Amino acid sequence: MLNSEICDRLVLGTAQLGQKYGVCNKTGMPEREEILAIFQALIAAGGRWVDTARAYGDSEWLVGQALAGFSKSNVCVVTKLDPLNFLNENTSAEAVRSAVKRSVHLSCESLKINTLPVLLLHRWEHRQICGGVVWRTLADLKEEGKIKKLGASVYNPEQALEALEDRQ
Repeated sequence: MLNSEICDRLVLGTAQLGQKYGVCNKTGMPEREEILAIFQALIAAGGRWVDTARAYGDSEWLVGQALAGFSKSNVCVVTKLDPLNFLNENTSAEAVRSAVKRSVHLSCESLKINTLPVLLLHRWEHRQICGGVVWRTLADLKEEGKIKKLGASVYNPEQALEALEDRQ
């Protein structure tokens, strides 16, 4: 068994739960029983973090199903905003706000929770696109209590440094 200090630093990634994913994945998505066993092992070992995303197929829904039986667990779910593939500089602010709110609503519904503990931008460029409407909408949802903590997935050191400088 892993000690709790190590478990507090490990994050269970769930992309493979909801889609055929991974260079080394030869077996496809795990069956429901295997998913439940993974979560049982995580909780029994004192694991606290689960990473998922709207873009990971059925992953959020499966995480919600798996965690539903562990109401007293200390597992914290980190999810990511929908990739919003339709976005461009010409997308109306109202369409952007609506898509962001819908993504948050669907994440809550799938995960069977009222508030997202941690929500990340799936793409760093969404921080500024459309005049910053995506980020402002998320900040508003945080203010309303739908999101506890906001962050972003970054893909290079420059983005990481930019994110660290942003204190919002």
